[in-house]
Amino acid sequence: MRRKFSKTSDGALVDKVTFEWFCRAHSYNLPVSGPLLQEKTRKVANEVGLESFKTSNGWLQQFRQRHNIFFKNICGEGNSVDSSVVVNWLKNGKH
Repeated sequence: MRRKFSKTSDGALVDKVTFEWFCRAHSYNLPVSGPLLQEKTRKVANEVGLESFKTSNGWLQQFRQRHNIFFKNICGEGNSVDSSVVVNWLKNGKH
């Protein structure tokens, strides 16, 4: 039996906020790995009171499938990012 989030559930809110964060990171060509995405999701879940929310590898795979996310290497001079921007992004979760 597959579990689905209802549109009003806290899980759906965590999913939505995490995906928005991912889209912002992607728009700045910031590298986002699976573990980084899981860590950000844990922080979002804790902020909405879901301390027991599990960001397992299975969760990550389903999240990627739901949002059609593929992890690719960002390379080339045109996609280079100032390392201070990356550090700021990782500390604050936003630019």
